[in-house]
Amino acid sequence: MKIHSQVLTGLLSIGVTLLPITAQATSCDDIIPEVPNPSMITASGVYSNSYPASHAFDSNASSMWISPVWQTPAWIGYEFNQGEKITQYSIDYVNGSITSRAPKDFQLQGSNGSQWYTLDERNNEINWSGSEKRTFVIQNPGTYKKYRLVVSDDNDPRSGVVVISIGTLTLERCGCGSYPDQTTVQTGPSLNVFASGEYSGSYPAWHAFDDSPSSMWISQVWQTPAWIGYRFPEAKMIENYRIHYTNGSITTRSPKDFSLQGSNGTSWVTLDTRTNETNWSGNEARCYAVSHPGYYSQYRLQVTDDNDNRSGVVVISIGDLSLEGH
Repeated sequence: MKIHSQVLTGLLSIGVTLLPITAQATSCDDIIPEVPNPSMITASGVYSNSYPASHAFDSNASSMWISPVWQTPAWIGYEFNQGEKITQYSIDYVNGSITSRAPKDFQLQGSNGSQWYTLDERNNEINWSGSEKRTFVIQNPGTYKKYRLVVSDDNDPRSGVVVISIGTLTLERCGCGSYPDQTTVQTGPSLNVFASGEYSGSYPAWHAFDDSPSSMWISQVWQTPAWIGYRFPEAKMIENYRIHYTNGSITTRSPKDFSLQGSNGTSWVTLDTRTNETNWSGNEARCYAVSHPGYYSQYRLQVTDDNDNRSGVVVISIGDLSLEGH
């Protein structure tokens, strides 16, 4: 999280009352490939060859991984090519009427080498049905290449793990906050920040990156498209972006149709497109997952229509723009 290092009066100087911030919900994506590499799947063992560890990652909850009998702990894991930050995980339990094989006490662990770190711990997960999905938000997320679910007890009344069955295990990344904001706090004009223009010197582009949504960038009037961007010293992969709109009761200046674009030179690639983003409040943050992320050194938010009922961009106002990734 960026640390705000400057007190800016912004809207307060023109008598605008700030409203509570609301956030737009975002979906979560399982980042394990739809067809995972078998060499990336690990497990403590299998009950038989009919129930391999790969069945827990085949997107088919009717198939299953079953652990060896009387193996405590029993575990199953996945390794990525690079470090990934997982913010929640889901377990699809499936074994018909045999609910004793559902995990009761378990941990999700992460590693970048030989040492494992506990990221989330659950105890007394009981009363599973024969086919049920449960989702858990990770208590201590971090960036790791390897993840594993370690089960120390099942729902059998006997001590330890008799046998564990898992239909599907997903490792999910969810919306803004999954990654840190890669932009740095701007306290004045900067070569890092660029824009299509500005309404006046009181609303410069760097205000969208000063970590204070009470100040703002306002675009030049009647400029379509209107855009604002940020330049990094090296290529970054941006996974999510957050637009904090602020202009008191003037909600017509909020972005309606826009795209996030990336560049490593002079040509621009569209990474994410949103249309008909309406009904903004006077002070609201909305988060968007980038549809086609990649590594770029420059990013810009390009707006082709605002929420004014006249065609094109009359004027755009943005209090803060966050670019989250790695």
